[in-house]
Parts: sequence; C-alpha cells; structure tokens
Amino acid sequence: MKYVFIENHRAEFSVKNLCRVLQVARSGWYAWRLRRQQIAPRQQFRLVCDTAVRKAFTEAKQRYGAPRLAGELPEYNVNTIAASLRRQGVRAKAARKFSPVSYREHGLPVSENLLKHLHGSMSAKGCCYDNACEESFFHSLKVECIHGERFISREIMRTTVFNYIECDYNRWRRHSACGGLSPQQFENQNLA
Repeated sequence: MKYVFIENHRAEFSVKNLCRVLQVARSGWYAWRLRRQQIAPRQQFRLVCDTAVRKAFTEAKQRYGAPRLAGELPEYNVNTIAASLRRQGVRAKAARKFSPVSYREHGLPVSENLLKHLHGSMSAKGCCYDNACEESFFHSLKVECIHGERFISREIMRTTVFNYIECDYNRWRRHSACGGLSPQQFENQNLA
C-alpha cells in the first residue's frame, strides 16, 4: 500500500513539473489524457459504417461494390462506402481481365469466326437489346456465381447456378435496368 502511494505521488509530482515546464494547466493535461482513452466521434462513425458495410457486403455474397451497396445502405453515400471497403481490404467478386490468346501458335486447327460483323446485318433494335441483356446476364452469372469456384460435381454446379438464377438474380440482385432496384422491388413499386 505504501509503495502504491509513493508511485502515485511520484507520478503526480512529475505531472506537476511537466505542466509547469510546458506552461499548461494540470486540469488540461488530465482532460487530454481522458480524451485519448475515448473514441473520437469520427472513429465511432467509421466503426459503425464499417460494420454496416461489412454486413451488407456479406449478405450480398461479396458480389456488390460501392455503387450497389449504396442502394442497400441509403444512410451512406457511395464515397463513404468505397472508403469503408478499402479500409477493410475487401473487394466485390470480379472476373479476371480478358486477354485474347492466339491459338494459331500451337498448330491446332482453328475455325473461322462465322459471327464476325453479324450485328451489322441485324436491323431490329429489339434483337440487339435482347442480345445485350443476354450478354449482361451471362457475364453476371460468370462473375458473381461461377468465377473462382471449384465444383466437385456437375450436380453441385447445376444446383449453384439454379440457386443463383432463381434466388439471387431474379429476386434480390439490384439491376441497373430497373433503376438500381431488385426485380421484386421494381414489381412492387410498379404494381402499387
């Protein structure tokens, strides 16, 4: 007990001398020490934001980046969400960048591209739109569902793709064609 009193007295003495040398009030020093132990409002905001972003990111099966997460978290803007994702070191699933490979170097037969400039002969705008939608769907399927996955069997792959199409893509995934809404939200909004 006596040792604790002596140590506290020494600490008090050194604080007193330090404050005298620095020409600051001891009450200011104690207030500063107390503030150091508390979390600043900005840090509190970041902790709350990071928790909300991580939860939404996980619920979206790590498929949404900042723009789509902004639709899920209207209380935060896109830049705040992007900064949170960077702080946490997480990124949405994305396909590897496409790099064309020349198959002619290996000596195997190569078929001619019969679809080359096919879009130029299409006159109906609807056909081009359908092709664009189809291309967008398959790109999403590849990037969000298949890329980076290792399937043990074809049955597991079929089940995974079916669940992605029926549950994720057609129900809750946000589509830019629907104004950033999921198909269910879009239908509910337009039926009401």
